[in-house]
This record gives sequence, structure tokens and C-alpha cells, in this order.
Amino acid sequence: MLKKRPFIRIIFIFVITLAGLILVYPAVRKTYLDLLVCTGNHYLSKPGKDALVKFMENKESKDLDLVLYIGNSLKMKTDRNAYFLVTKASIFYIVWLHLALMIALIMASPVPLLRKLIVLFTGVLLVHVIGYLKLLIQVYYVCNHSPGLEILMLSPSQLKVTDLLLDHFTDTVQPSLILVIILWLLITFTLKDYNNLMGLTKQENKTTLKAKARRQ
Repeated sequence: MLKKRPFIRIIFIFVITLAGLILVYPAVRKTYLDLLVCTGNHYLSKPGKDALVKFMENKESKDLDLVLYIGNSLKMKTDRNAYFLVTKASIFYIVWLHLALMIALIMASPVPLLRKLIVLFTGVLLVHVIGYLKLLIQVYYVCNHSPGLEILMLSPSQLKVTDLLLDHFTDTVQPSLILVIILWLLITFTLKDYNNLMGLTKQENKTTLKAKARRQ
């Protein structure tokens, strides 16, 4: 049944994968979070001019387990009263949920095992890129909507795009899950795979028509 109905198979593997990750997550949460914080501080610490961003673990909450401290680097040097603004995020909803979907889609894909392993590595990296992109959008939003920080990195038109992305990409799960599905289709299947699928579909349609003609 699962082989004949690939969508049921994908949903089945997704549920199992997500359940497994939920069980494993408490044990690896600290190590995983430290890795994300370290990577974030290394690559996204200065997303724009004068912006100073520091990634830290939020020890007060397990749901919003990541904290981004955002300040003005120039003001920090000249003003002792300069302050950071804080924005929080959930690593589970930003990365872990998308990771489960990507793994499920790749594992359920009718492609050779070697290609699955290669695509799995690529898919995991892309999921984390999506996660960091969401965090970066939060940083840009806070910098440009906080007059006290005196950080303007975007033009009015760019700011509108950032606001739109924050509402419909960063603060919601569905669009990024759809993006994961699109990326899975792009990295997993070749043009030959799609041509074979179309040829198989046409052949099945012809067989079905012939069977109906015989019955009549």
C-alpha cells in the first residue's frame, strides 16, 4: 500500500521522523543549540553597517531557546548607556520541524541510495540556510524599526519587503515548509526522472484506455 501511494508513504515517514527527532531533541538540544549559536555569531554577527548582533542561548525558556541581542556597535564605543534590543526565536520551529520534513521527503523518494545520501546532506544544509535567513530577517526588522538604535540598513522599498517576509515567512511555518518541498523537488530529481515519470504516466493512461475499450 505504501509503495503504491507515495504521498501516504511520505506522510508516514514524516510522522516517524518527527517523532524520533522530538524524542532525541532533549538529549542533543544543548549541543545543537551551541552549534547554531556559534555559527550565527561567526557569520551573522554583523548583517549591516553599525549593527552588532550576538547569538545566545535563552536559559529562561525551552520554547524560545534562542536570543538575539541587537545593538549599535558605534554607540557602544561612545555611549556607556547604549543598549541592546532582544528578539527571541524557537530553534524547534525554525529548523527542527523543517528538518524532519526534508528527511522524510528524501527517504521516501524513489531514487538510488547513494543519491539519497548526497541529497540528504544538501537538504540538511539548505534547511539550516532557511533557518538563518529567518533570523536575519528578524535582525533587519528590529534594526530598522527601533529608532533608539539609530541603525538604518534598508531603503523604504526594501523595508516593505522585509516587513512582508517577517509576516509571511519568518513568523509563519507554512511558507517555509512549502519552500522545503520545492527545494526537495529541485535537488532530488533530475530532468530524466521527470521525463520518465511523464512517460510512465502516459503509458499508464494508454493502458487504462485500452482496458476500458476491452471491457466495452
